[in-house]
Amino acid sequence: MECGEILHAPCGAGEKPEITSNAYLLLTLGLSPNEEPSQSELAEIVEIAEEKDIGYVVFENNVSSSVTEVIQEEIGAESMVLRNLESISEEDTENNEDYFSIMRKNIETLETALNE
Repeated sequence: MECGEILHAPCGAGEKPEITSNAYLLLTLGLSPNEEPSQSELAEIVEIAEEKDIGYVVFENNVSSSVTEVIQEEIGAESMVLRNLESISEEDTENNEDYFSIMRKNIETLETALNE
């Protein structure tokens, strides 16, 4: 896969949605990434996730969110991990992992989450 292909790889637009632990999901739902949702907001998120038949909750590898973990448990979704360079390890470097190889793996993860 060439650099340009990474930017244009299909990510399942219009396919099955996934839940991410980042601020984009929270802002879309009218929530703040700096605050925990109320019980009623959490119940609404779970209801929407069940209606949409969400099968995956996608986490960044160095971010923990108890809210998304609760949602995952409530709807019986599988967790998947997106990697970023903030958490690249010495082992990754020794295995010749770089920005592009990590982003390729992220694309594969998103394709799975959005298309299955």
